[in-house]
Amino acid sequence: MTENSCKRLAFLASLAVVFILAGCAAEETPELPDPWVDVAQVPDRDPAPAGIKVVVMDPATNTPVSGPVASDQDGRCVFPGLGNGHYNLVVFGGSTFEVVDLPGRWDLVFGGPKNTFQQLTDPEKSSPLPPAPLVLVGQLQHPGGLPRISGKVVDADTGLPLQAAFVSTSPFLTGYHGATTFKDDVTAADGSFSVSEIAFALNPDSGNLFQVEPLLVTCSGYRPLSWIHHPPNGDHNTDFTGMVIALTPVDPQDTGVLTGRLLLAGEPATGVHVGLGGRWTDKSAVGQPGYLSVTDSDGVFRFTNLPQGQYFVHPGFLLHDGFLYPNQPGNIARTVEPGLETQTGDLTLLQEITLTYPPNAWNFTAPEHISPLTWTPVPSAHHYLVYLDRGLIGQTTKPQLQIPPDWTPTPGPHYWTVEAQT
Repeated sequence: MTENSCKRLAFLASLAVVFILAGCAAEETPELPDPWVDVAQVPDRDPAPAGIKVVVMDPATNTPVSGPVASDQDGRCVFPGLGNGHYNLVVFGGSTFEVVDLPGRWDLVFGGPKNTFQQLTDPEKSSPLPPAPLVLVGQLQHPGGLPRISGKVVDADTGLPLQAAFVSTSPFLTGYHGATTFKDDVTAADGSFSVSEIAFALNPDSGNLFQVEPLLVTCSGYRPLSWIHHPPNGDHNTDFTGMVIALTPVDPQDTGVLTGRLLLAGEPATGVHVGLGGRWTDKSAVGQPGYLSVTDSDGVFRFTNLPQGQYFVHPGFLLHDGFLYPNQPGNIARTVEPGLETQTGDLTLLQEITLTYPPNAWNFTAPEHISPLTWTPVPSAHHYLVYLDRGLIGQTTKPQLQIPPDWTPTPGPHYWTVEAQT
């Protein structure tokens, strides 16, 4: 897509299973519990399987600030000492749970003698929400199958385990408003991880197994690593346990600078969050933890102290930040070398269309339950094209459209997309 092409944002709907962010009421009492997240299923809201991990991320630095905390047998994750702030949540299910959809950016406000949950503030609304559960929508899955890789991530210099290291087959792990799968995990305090359904193949000539998908391992303050396991010759066992992945701390003398400029409709794009990660246009992703830049008044972003290596630039990676970075010729890997500054040149953004209704994951049961579809207007658009499950269902000059009455949804997730024609 280019500057004059369509603008699109996919919307994911899912079946009815939820995460609930909960806390005590705002009354001042001497003994109040720490903030917590309850992981539950609907409609009965029974606790989800124990061991689902929740990480609290600082969106200003793209680094973990608390966790991961694994849910207990009651489905609860407690975050002692977590202060007031603007946070994002990333949830990992290990081998039993897949997160399908998460809300966008929220202010989590805590208070009281023991830093107790008080209320949620939606940044898209002018007034704070009353104390109420925050619903995170997910979908139960069967346990991940083989091949499986499990082990620990450690510091290459000290051998000590690393907590909150992200392990995935994707260089841009989604989570803020996307999905984690059996191929994604984050290390616990002992450095442990487990990922499943990793692609292996059999060499027809030698008869040996080889790993097709490398694991990409990232941790703030360490070099990103692409890791591949080499099974012993002739061994066809695909349950690989006891693996040790060592990350090297970043040496300040082995770092460089990556900088560039973002343009929106030919003008500098100010205040855009830029992350480093994959080349896809997915919104709301974790990316490589610890690396984040915000464009200045001239639209310029600048990453310093980057370890030597190759990086994809991903502007506007948070949902509803108003910007969309389409796949384009300029979206290529950039090589950073020690002591040098790498320039990306000018990169073009599009205006993100925010789908306002349904505003979140939805269980489609009948067209009238979700119609009309609405979205934020694009000032320069003369008409919009609306797609449902990748099929064009209509066009309109207004930012809304009635769903055709003859559309009959099938069980499962559905997507709708809007293109603004300018």
